[in-house]
Amino acid sequence: MVRGTTPEYVLSISGADLTSSDVYVTIAQGGCNITLNGDRLNVSYNDSSSTSTVTFKLTQKETLKFKTGKAQVQARFANDGNVDATNIGEIMVYPVLNEDVI
Repeated sequence: MVRGTTPEYVLSISGADLTSSDVYVTIAQGGCNITLNGDRLNVSYNDSSSTSTVTFKLTQKETLKFKTGKAQVQARFANDGNVDATNIGEIMVYPVLNEDVI
């Protein structure tokens, strides 16, 4: 992600239909944690590949909270009292010259 932009992310999660689950996606770096859920996430399921897709977008203000370097991302999901999580992944955060929200 480039700081100060509005990136869209797509997470693919194999082996689980998450369309009826409560899904939370957290991006963390140092003391900065942003967790998205509910209307901020679009969750779909592909039956033929047994893969759920979670799509979300960050705001300029959210991406400006991160510093240049690596950030971690993880999805957690709950359904009928069962909670599971993906492995923690990494995304790179790149600098921007103008940090104004436009």
